[in-house]
Amino acid sequence: IDSTPVRPVRAVPAVDSEKTLAEDSNYHQLLKRVLAGICDEAGQELRRRRRRAGRMELRVCFADSQVRARGLKMTPPLQSSTLLYGRALPVLNLILDRRTRVRSVHLHLTDLSSGLVQMELFADPKLERHLKLESALEQLRRRFGKCVGPLDGMHG
Repeated sequence: IDSTPVRPVRAVPAVDSEKTLAEDSNYHQLLKRVLAGICDEAGQELRRRRRRAGRMELRVCFADSQVRARGLKMTPPLQSSTLLYGRALPVLNLILDRRTRVRSVHLHLTDLSSGLVQMELFADPKLERHLKLESALEQLRRRFGKCVGPLDGMHG
């Protein structure tokens, strides 16, 4: 008899965003919009929690129930929806090497961190502007409701 206490499995902090398409599709522009939407949701959740994601996994479920996934380490960790989309789009393009229609797209962000991030010596000032813009858009959405997402029309 083992007298050690039973402890539940410790959950790994993560942010998930998933979209199941109303109708299976392989139309690339639609899939890019779906990806932009789930990146927007994930970025909002990261900012709400005051966290940054250091790792991304993108999973695509095809109409024939086959699932393809690819992971990506992000350095420095991100919380910007626009930057998440910029990192996820090439991954999506790698996964979509089949002609089969897509049923759903799932974004899984892990290695969440908070606090200060080491500054880069030659950092792009656009990154900070993106984050400020997204925060301002979130405040407008809370005040006036959701009309247009920050990624709509940016990567069409």
